[in-house]
Amino acid sequence: MQLFLSSVIEHSIDFEHVEKLEKIIDFEKNYILQTFYKIKSGDEKYQEMSKGFMMDSGAFSVMNSRKQAQKFNALEYTKKYAQYIKERNIKCFIELDIDGVFGIQTYIDCLHCLQDITGTEPLRVWHKRRGFKYWVELVKKYDRVCIGGIAVKDLLLDDEKTFNFLISTAHKNNCKVHGLGVGSAKYIRKYDFDSTDTAGWLSSMQFGKVHKFNGREVNSYTTDEINPENERLARRFSGIYALKEWERFARYCDTF
Repeated sequence: MQLFLSSVIEHSIDFEHVEKLEKIIDFEKNYILQTFYKIKSGDEKYQEMSKGFMMDSGAFSVMNSRKQAQKFNALEYTKKYAQYIKERNIKCFIELDIDGVFGIQTYIDCLHCLQDITGTEPLRVWHKRRGFKYWVELVKKYDRVCIGGIAVKDLLLDDEKTFNFLISTAHKNNCKVHGLGVGSAKYIRKYDFDSTDTAGWLSSMQFGKVHKFNGREVNSYTTDEINPENERLARRFSGIYALKEWERFARYCDTF
């Protein structure tokens, strides 16, 4: 199972005062997911270093920002995204699954734009609102598809019946399944995903938690021992430690 570590490249600047990102984790041994929404100059070197690289459109981030969503031009954003994909010759990239906010026609227009500019097919994303019939259509047509809506809890990870159906149906049709934003080591191990992505390590900086890989999964522990005067620095060091622990978990995931 391939575990893509996400939000890593996006936060490289947070670690520069300590160490260069490529010295914190071994990109040549890691699968990395990056969002186009937060792309910046110099990120290309990390993309090229990675064992496997996946690009996300970042549409989810836009739709969760009221300020950004109000002025968001989906088609213009798609053109920029597609052009970047083409210029960088990125093989694995995700469509803009924006129909839930902008409607089905805008989604179709953006999909066709993405296909036309890149000359290839993006990874398709299934949402529960699309229905199970559409899932069956996708897994029969494509060799890899994504399950969306997990991070925003439109689809609950405790819904074993649904996940087992989705994954088993895909595998019967020789289609691989990527779980978008699964996040929790518990559920990454629970289901037979072919790949997932997670930014779970980030909670170390956001909430001051300590992360530790125990040989099977990553556990987090709350601490109140951070010195308020050095809180920002302490959280950054916590983030580095957490990222390394999730890297260890990712290597473990390679074994099943």
